[in-house]
Amino acid sequence: MYDDRGIDGVEKTTARESGRSMRQGGKRNKIGAAALILVLSLFLAWPAAAATVPEYQAEYGYAADFADVLTAATINHINETNEALSAASGAEVFVVTVDFTGGADIETYAYRLFNQWAIGGEEKDNGLLLLLVIGEENYWAVQGEGLEKDFSSGLLSEYLDTYLETDFAAGNYDAGVAKFFDACVARLEKIYGGAGGAAGVGGNAGGEPRPSSPARSGRR
Repeated sequence: MYDDRGIDGVEKTTARESGRSMRQGGKRNKIGAAALILVLSLFLAWPAAAATVPEYQAEYGYAADFADVLTAATINHINETNEALSAASGAEVFVVTVDFTGGADIETYAYRLFNQWAIGGEEKDNGLLLLLVIGEENYWAVQGEGLEKDFSSGLLSEYLDTYLETDFAAGNYDAGVAKFFDACVARLEKIYGGAGGAAGVGGNAGGEPRPSSPARSGRR
């Protein structure tokens, strides 16, 4: 169990979506009620166990690069920018990379990270998390409830499309993270009146795509 603080999330994937169907055949009446209950209990308990996330360590700072895809320069930039942003407004933009989620779906894994690491703090709940799952060619962005009005899921989805997707699909994870991070900080600076002092993104410093669609999962 974990504390759901009403956060929302946006997922993207560069992997082909495929569905699974569970089929049951034969004489189901051969399975006793007790055995069936036991099987169902184990099945329902498995995702919760698989969704275990690492405990936060101070050495992670604001960028926990477990998949080893970020450069030292990008990690330093994320940490230094967040220090100023957090001091001025309490807002935080965390970046976490992992190879796999241990069998958990990416949404559950991201929500647990967000809550257990208390991103953005409990009072303002104004944090933002970008999770990259490299081995699954997938990523998920989620913002705290305190940002949902000014940094909606629709806008967050646009940011993922504009600043991350192209580089992520090409395997340029570090470049995509840097662009997405700077764009998010520029948006937060606008929300909080210039706090943070982050650099702009390429030739479009502080540029913000307008949301054209609601938050969605998967690719169109």
